[in-house]
Amino acid sequence: MIVLNADKIKTTSNISVTSNVVGYPVTNIQSDRKSYTWRSTDNATQTLSITWSTPIEVDTVAILNHNLTTNSNIQIKYYDTASNVTPSYDTGTSKIGNVLSAPYSYSNNATSWAYGGGNNYLKRTKPYTIQKLVIAFQSYDVDSFDVSRIVCGKSVNFTVDPESVNLIFNDQTKNIRTEAGDMITDIRPSFKELEFDMQVLDANERKNLVNIIRANGSRVPVLIDLAGNKDSDLDQTLNLYGYFDELSINLGTMYRSSTSIKINEY
Repeated sequence: MIVLNADKIKTTSNISVTSNVVGYPVTNIQSDRKSYTWRSTDNATQTLSITWSTPIEVDTVAILNHNLTTNSNIQIKYYDTASNVTPSYDTGTSKIGNVLSAPYSYSNNATSWAYGGGNNYLKRTKPYTIQKLVIAFQSYDVDSFDVSRIVCGKSVNFTVDPESVNLIFNDQTKNIRTEAGDMITDIRPSFKELEFDMQVLDANERKNLVNIIRANGSRVPVLIDLAGNKDSDLDQTLNLYGYFDELSINLGTMYRSSTSIKINEY
């Protein structure tokens, strides 16, 4: 499992993009409010550029709640300096890959975010020190691009008990029966939750976890990816950007540590 708790996108004001619809600025990708979305004016290739005044460390980039399709293309580039024109890392143009279908009666765009729509794209690389990140979006299957949040930074690795992972789809929709006997559906928000255990924390994992708990608590979201290189459908269901709900570290005999974690989608 990887955890990214110190997002670097939030730390810069230097963000530009090819286009945006009025009311959907590109700075919305810095917001932890899911309903805040960047939307392009059309489906022409969009180039998003993010620079920092001082170098940052990065090995993970995540695009959260996007409306891209299986056939959409994405390209991510790292640059050593803000002025450099030659990337230190380039994914090349690649397909988004597996995406989940939209909720019933919705399309996979910002209108569906609250009801379980949208998909995530996660890219892991070796560690780089950079001052500029460029992401290019290309698709002819959508009318415009919708992206709720982008995070990047240096991740921390943990070992998770695979038998303990519990994925919850929390649909708050209510079905109400009327006096006439009809069933009326009151559609309400839907979101994911993840629960899992780490049965044996080594000293380094315990130290990293304590630092994350102190830094983020239940106040600042973290990115968690439990999918690794498993089946493609798990790439969508077992990564989550959200808030810690329950946290505990248990100290056993000879300081053998374990923990139970629950996290709610942002």
